[in-house]
Amino acid sequence: MPSLSAALVTGSTELRLFIYTAVIFLSVIGVGLHRRPQFSSIVHFEMAAGLAAALAAAACTGGLRSGALAAFLLFPVYAGYAVGLPSTLKYGGIVAGLILGMLGLDAAGFGFTNILSSHEDHIFTVAMMIATLVALIGATAAFLHAKHRIERRLMANNREMAAARNLAEAATRAKSEFLANMNDEIRTPMTGVIGMSELLLETTLTAGQRDYAEAVRDSAQALLTVINDILDFKKVESGELELELLDLDLRDTVEDVARLLSIQAHEKGLEITVQIDPKLPDFVRGDAGRIRQILLTLGGNAVKYTQRGEVSLDVRVLEQHDRGTYVRCEVLDTGIGIPGDRLTDLFTSFPQADAAPAGEFAGTGLGLSIAKHLVELMGGEAGADSEFGMGSVFWFTARFAPTEHAKAPPYPQKSTLNGQRLLLVDDNSTNRRVLMAQLMRCGSDPVCASSGDEALAMMREARASGRPFEVALLDHQMPDCDGSELGRRIMRDKELGNTRLILLTSSGRRGDGQLFADIGFAGYLQKPVAQRDLIECLMVVLAQRAEDWRSQTRPIVTRHQLRSQRSRGRNRILLAEDDILNRKIAVRVLEKLGYRVDVVADGWAAISQWQTGHYGLILMDCNMPDLDGYEATAEIRRQESDGAHRVPIVALLERGTPVSELTCIDAGMDEFLFKPIARNELVACLDQYFGAPSIEAAAR
Repeated sequence: MPSLSAALVTGSTELRLFIYTAVIFLSVIGVGLHRRPQFSSIVHFEMAAGLAAALAAAACTGGLRSGALAAFLLFPVYAGYAVGLPSTLKYGGIVAGLILGMLGLDAAGFGFTNILSSHEDHIFTVAMMIATLVALIGATAAFLHAKHRIERRLMANNREMAAARNLAEAATRAKSEFLANMNDEIRTPMTGVIGMSELLLETTLTAGQRDYAEAVRDSAQALLTVINDILDFKKVESGELELELLDLDLRDTVEDVARLLSIQAHEKGLEITVQIDPKLPDFVRGDAGRIRQILLTLGGNAVKYTQRGEVSLDVRVLEQHDRGTYVRCEVLDTGIGIPGDRLTDLFTSFPQADAAPAGEFAGTGLGLSIAKHLVELMGGEAGADSEFGMGSVFWFTARFAPTEHAKAPPYPQKSTLNGQRLLLVDDNSTNRRVLMAQLMRCGSDPVCASSGDEALAMMREARASGRPFEVALLDHQMPDCDGSELGRRIMRDKELGNTRLILLTSSGRRGDGQLFADIGFAGYLQKPVAQRDLIECLMVVLAQRAEDWRSQTRPIVTRHQLRSQRSRGRNRILLAEDDILNRKIAVRVLEKLGYRVDVVADGWAAISQWQTGHYGLILMDCNMPDLDGYEATAEIRRQESDGAHRVPIVALLERGTPVSELTCIDAGMDEFLFKPIARNELVACLDQYFGAPSIEAAAR
């Protein structure tokens, strides 16, 4: 049978050798030079031609014993490099099929003979090796060229990205500077609007004028809340929001928030209650401003979405050890509730519960998102539990470090209250529970009644047993028999004449204090009652006989009187503030609190006035011309190091300014307040440094 190789042989041996080698050479060079998608058809054509040439060469040089078979094994590699991995598999399958075909032909008796002489065979093998080497060199050169082209493209992209990043950073800086400037430009007039409207509301106004002034104040406060939310959200996005860790009285912070919330709540007829775990330390280390912000956000939402019932602030200690205190704060309301499918979205940006008509409960939708971020900075978690129509519980946990220095308890000595028999009368079970806890914390021996008739029966029984009540605390709003009527009944009963009466109200109005003083009440406190105010009121009331109050020879004890007494006889306050409107508002508020105030407009004048030694505290604006508050404070502290008496300095900051509150502490300031200054925050700050009066001083 004639061999297959004989059928393929035409022409001279040299011509055949040249044709085979040239086809293989051109094929592999084409693979190396055309590694581009647009040349894929050319590559496939050259691959097919190369395979045909390699097959012919193998058939004419010994078949399976030919050295040309090595070229077959390279074709899948070329294909993969030239047109991608799928082509490797395809051409690998083709090569495998050709080899199997040759095996089948060989097994069937078709002979493959080498038509070349030994000398020609060596030449052919060398030509194949050269072609393969050239192909590899060409492929490598193409690869390096492609790599260089990609690197140049990446460098160009990096330059473009760097330019874009620089533009973005410049835009961010410009935005930050704009926000900082707008922060100052907006807040200064807003401070004036809020402060002057509050002063206006303290004057004698007609009902219409009061409505107008309250609308102005409330609108300004709402706008200020929006500004605060936007600035804080910007800090959250940029990662600039940080905590300022200082020693704080967490109990006092929570009670301050409750007092702020009570203004809006009492207008809606809602009760605000506060329950604080007795195990809570007097002082912890944390960020009081941020805690107040979180509680105001949660509490403000609770009041806004509650039409009747109550809002409660509950603080419990979960863990307490040498490393600090872990607490859980809850805000509970009896409001409209939240559908279950909305709970998971509440703490993201911009959502608002759809339980009410649009526009009825307006807001930015940022408050809860910011609060959650602040809680996470404090090492805690935030969440909500609710059932539509059944109220809600918003909660968060936070970790507080122990104080760095031991401090005296924030409340006055209350040994006078130990064992005193007290009666609490309130129809609200939550109020009874909260107030009973406060009274027991005072060291007294309290009992409670839920109605006027029950209270009278208990008072007569206690009198008959020889253990009468020294003080009775009466809730004003009670069904059947309110606090004023119950007080009159007690006054008419001669057997109960030794019991002093204190009225607790959640709807105080101007003139009510005098009204109850005329009845014979010894004290008049607004709910929620702060622990400190309760202790001091009881101490003052118990320091005098009940007849003094009934005969009205002693003035009725009110919260404002207590706080005014704390400052009586103290040194003057120096106010350093360059803005005329801010000075006017601050001076008026301080004078109404019973303080004497001197005013300066720059840092140099503040240093000069301080050198007179007349001041017990300095309120220092940080942004003043010539010499700012930080530099003035640093100079005062430097001079004090020479032996001068250290005076407390309280920084006055614009919220959202780029300078952190910790900078104030580093400069030597003892505390900081944000403008516009809330009255309750100012009072709490002044109380901290001027302290509480003795029983005798408070009774005078």
